[in-house]
Amino acid sequence: FLEKAAEELVEERWKKVIARAGEGLRERLDEVFVRYFGDFEEERVKVRPSGKNSFVAYPYHVTVQAESQLAPLGYTLGHYPQSWELSTIGGWVASRSSGQQSMRYGRIEQMFAGGRIETLQGALDIPTFPASSAGPDLREFFLGTEGRMGIITEVKARVTPLPEHESFHVLFFPNWEAGLAAVREIVQNKMQLSMMRLSNRIETITQLKLAGGERVIALLEQFLALRGAGDDKVMFTFGVTGSIGQCKSAVSLTRKISKRHGGVGAGPVLGKKW
Repeated sequence: FLEKAAEELVEERWKKVIARAGEGLRERLDEVFVRYFGDFEEERVKVRPSGKNSFVAYPYHVTVQAESQLAPLGYTLGHYPQSWELSTIGGWVASRSSGQQSMRYGRIEQMFAGGRIETLQGALDIPTFPASSAGPDLREFFLGTEGRMGIITEVKARVTPLPEHESFHVLFFPNWEAGLAAVREIVQNKMQLSMMRLSNRIETITQLKLAGGERVIALLEQFLALRGAGDDKVMFTFGVTGSIGQCKSAVSLTRKISKRHGGVGAGPVLGKKW
């Protein structure tokens, strides 16, 4: 019933669009869909290098496939929204996506270098160009528009060389207030972390339950309680990405700041599970 209702709603809205724009629009969009989606299974896996640090991808290119093809070339997108396994590159641009490691790689607006948009008035090619102070940036007109301004049919994205090292670490704070104060200081000091996540008490309990190994978790709970992180404790997860020296320094400084706020290290196991 819901599927049928959705189809009827789409059809009704499509008729209204055609009524406003004319039958020529239907022919143009039919051509676009055939051109870009007709050979879906074949085209979706193509990634074409475009310059030293960018590549071209079709908007329906599933990100797992993009990463698997960039890795042998020594590059990564580094964009990991929670829907990473299912989302597409065009969807990121259309929704102005933010990834879990945006502290290092940037949000999608930093990666979106240009592309092709099929609008009601025709195709619009947005060339790649460096940062400029001259006038508005055309890319900003389409980021986050969810298809309202046109259909995104090609995306040029900036990529980053694969890092030498990447690791994730977990600390616990006695309570939310202590964790928040530590995170604020870390951000204000502009630590070179790739991600940070401060879990509230409920999420901390859930994460520990999901970690498995009841006996190990029970021993960890006892250890944390002895160090001052008891029933109100919250979990802080952070990641470091880059050169080995850079990562060691970032971990050391982050732990130093955290310790001033009662942070307690939990060893490498929980970080590896993340």
